[in-house]
Amino acid sequence: YFDYALAHIDEPDKSKVLVIGDSLTSDIKGACSAGLDSCLFDRNGSYRPADTVPTYVCESYEKITELIYK
Repeated sequence: YFDYALAHIDEPDKSKVLVIGDSLTSDIKGACSAGLDSCLFDRNGSYRPADTVPTYVCESYEKITELIYK
């Protein structure tokens, strides 16, 4: 999925791509496997470090917005 998505966007530089998702097992693990930075949307504040580690963890849309536009 991530390779397909990357092939269809106008950004060839993976360092400028951020995957935002709420699932460690699909969104974040997939991003890590594709060599992409990831942001776990953890609205409940329940994330605990596991085998799959996101680049960022945000608990609100506001924090995600700050991360994107910094």
